[in-house]
Amino acid sequence: MQEKTYYLTPKERDKARSQAVKRLQDNFPKPDRGDFEIDYGYRFFSISNLPSIVAILVFVGAWLVSTLRILIFVGNEAAITYSSRTADFVGFLPDLAQFSVTTQIGFILLSEFSVLLFTMLFRRVQEKLWKAVFVGLAVFSGFFAVYCNLQVDSNILFALLPPVVVMGLGLFLEMEISEALIRREGTTARYMEAVRIYEQAKLNPEVHRDFLRYYTQQLFFYLQAKHQKQGLSPAESTLWDLVDRELSIDNLQLPAGNEVKQLPSPDSPKGKATTK
Repeated sequence: MQEKTYYLTPKERDKARSQAVKRLQDNFPKPDRGDFEIDYGYRFFSISNLPSIVAILVFVGAWLVSTLRILIFVGNEAAITYSSRTADFVGFLPDLAQFSVTTQIGFILLSEFSVLLFTMLFRRVQEKLWKAVFVGLAVFSGFFAVYCNLQVDSNILFALLPPVVVMGLGLFLEMEISEALIRREGTTARYMEAVRIYEQAKLNPEVHRDFLRYYTQQLFFYLQAKHQKQGLSPAESTLWDLVDRELSIDNLQLPAGNEVKQLPSPDSPKGKATTK
C-alpha cells in the first residue's frame, strides 16, 4: 500500500520562502575591506623577500653615486652655457645658481628615472609602434646616464658600474611593484564581487545564486516536519519528489548534485529555522 503524502499549503510555502531569504541574508554578512587587504609590510620585510630589500639598498647606493656624477657634469655644462649665452642677453634672466640647479634636477629626472618610466610604458602599451618608441627612448636615456658618468670619471669600470646597476635593479624593482599592483587589483576585484553578492542578497535575494539551494532545503524540512506531525516517516527520495513538485509550482527546478545537502541544517547555529 502506498504511503500517504502531504503537500505544503501556499501559506507554508511562503513561510519556507521567507525563512530561506532570512537564512541567505544571515549567511552573507557585509564584506569588510580589511579582510581583503594584503599586509604588504609583512610580505616585503619577510625573510623570503630578502633579495628585494638588498636590491633597494644597493639601488639607493648606486643611484646616489651616479646622481652625484650627473650633477657635477650637468652643473659644469650649465655654467659654461650660462656664461657663453647670457653675456649680451636682455630681459628677465635667472642667476647662475638658479639656472644650474634647475638644469641639474631636470637632467637627473631625464636619465635613470626616464629609463624606468619608458620601460613601464613599454609594458603597458600594445601597439608595436609605441613599444619601439619607448624602447628607443629608454636606450637613449640610459646612454645619457652612462655618458655623464664617463665624462666625470676616467676609470671606465667606476663610471659604468653605478648607472648600469641603477638601471638593472630599477627594472627588477619595477617588476616587483607591478606584480604588487596586479595582486592589489585582484584583491579589489574579489572585494567588489563580495560586495555585489552581499547587495544582491539584501536587495533582491530571490535572484541570488544561492537562493534556490536555501529555498529547496527549507521546503525539504518543512515537508519532513509536516509528515512527522502526522506520524509518518516517508523515504528521503519521496520527500525530494515532493520538493520537486513544490518547486515546479514556482517554475523552479531541483538543484543538481549535493548542493543542497552541503548547506548547514536549519537547526544548526548557522542555519536555524522554524517550521511553526
